[in-house]
Amino acid sequence: MIDEKNFKMLQSIEGDLIHIEKNLAKIIIDTPKEFLKIPGLIYYFTSILTKNGVNIVDFGTTFTKLILLVHERDLSRTYEIISKSLKQVTATK
Repeated sequence: MIDEKNFKMLQSIEGDLIHIEKNLAKIIIDTPKEFLKIPGLIYYFTSILTKNGVNIVDFGTTFTKLILLVHERDLSRTYEIISKSLKQVTATK
């Protein structure tokens, strides 16, 4: 994932680009270490977004982060859904 400024530079590099997808937004969900003990947490977040019609273009994880790429048009709704879901997970643990 790169921004528009660096996209032009990348285009000048020889070789084939695999895929270009514009107008994406990145959401980084910071989670406490305790969340690592909750089975299915990634499934929980991705399934809630899917059920609400949000297409996850790509995602990645680290020790305490879930990184989602969504279309910019879905950014506000995604943020609201994730915020609500985090509150529910925090309340039940």
